[in-house]
Amino acid sequence: MHDPLKDIETRLSKCENILEKIDLQNKFSWELRVNNIRQTLILAEEAYGAAVQIKHLNGMAESLRIQSFAHQVLENYDLSFQKAIEALGVYRKTENREGEDSILSFMFETLKKESEVHRISNEKLKKLNEEIKEKNRSILESIDYAKHIQESILPHSSSLKQYFNDSFVFFRPKDIISGDFFWLFEKENEILVAAVDCTGHGVSGALMSVVVNSILNQVTLNQWLPNPSFILNEVNHYLQRTLATHDDSGLRDSMDIAICSINKSKADLLFAGAHNSLYIVSEGNLTEYKGDAISIGNSASVKFSNHKVKIKKGDCLYIFTDGFADQKGGPHRKKFYYEPFRDLLLKNHTQSMVKQKIQLNIAMDEWMGENEQQIDDMLIVGIRI
Repeated sequence: MHDPLKDIETRLSKCENILEKIDLQNKFSWELRVNNIRQTLILAEEAYGAAVQIKHLNGMAESLRIQSFAHQVLENYDLSFQKAIEALGVYRKTENREGEDSILSFMFETLKKESEVHRISNEKLKKLNEEIKEKNRSILESIDYAKHIQESILPHSSSLKQYFNDSFVFFRPKDIISGDFFWLFEKENEILVAAVDCTGHGVSGALMSVVVNSILNQVTLNQWLPNPSFILNEVNHYLQRTLATHDDSGLRDSMDIAICSINKSKADLLFAGAHNSLYIVSEGNLTEYKGDAISIGNSASVKFSNHKVKIKKGDCLYIFTDGFADQKGGPHRKKFYYEPFRDLLLKNHTQSMVKQKIQLNIAMDEWMGENEQQIDDMLIVGIRI
């Protein structure tokens, strides 16, 4: 006849025999030790199930104690402590003080071992964090120096005020360095102003910005012609030659741009754009002049076109990249979009350009809130004639 109690005692006895072997760790490989522990867990769990069926408290307590020990060896400290607590509860029902004291002592040892493991882990994490901080510091130093180089090459926003006293350059790079940049060139009473958006942002965008700035300067110096569409066509050819790839994928580096040629004495403005537009607010009305729907660098055969506009004193001109309108925020994390952007410009156009820049900053801060991350570089150039 099957004896359930004898079955429990047999399983627990096998557990003890395995555990005695494990105590001689120096004679066993770690792999063999782990395999033995897993075998012990199986036997102890089966013994516990059998003990529960016949309500054998001592069998339940002993099988839980062995499970707790096995989990400790496997460094499953949460499970080990959980099984020890269950064993302690059963021992207290049996009034087995020796077993209760033993499990309490074991729980203390488990906590000590867990604490030691965490201490070692924390030391490793601390060392790793120090290494990461050092690498980050080195990277940031390099990027800060790259920013210094970029700023020394590109036109400074303050230079715009030499030609238009009431003006602003709103500039918010996503990272320390940017793919968006403001460009300015003056010759023979013709003032060229551009808002440029190069592929990418951060380091890749910044490298492109230096290349494109050099090309813009080269085009205007080599063949002076204050004609925005001609300049964009030439820049497109230069960019194709400078950054051409040798595979079948075609040119991957490109840029969007809005560029104006302004002659204040003649009250004439020529505008050309690659994807980007020009806004003019005159007598309380906003007019959009759209650029061609293609980026510079995407096709060698494209020809950009001009918009000729008569301007007068008091008109406000705005050229920009897509970062402001594309920024996500608000209660539903949507883009800001161009229509609210135009409304914002129209609402504040009677204020000085300095105050308009402040209003743009306030609007964007409120839109992004405290938790929203900036997704792209932002650039807006505002000029009052």
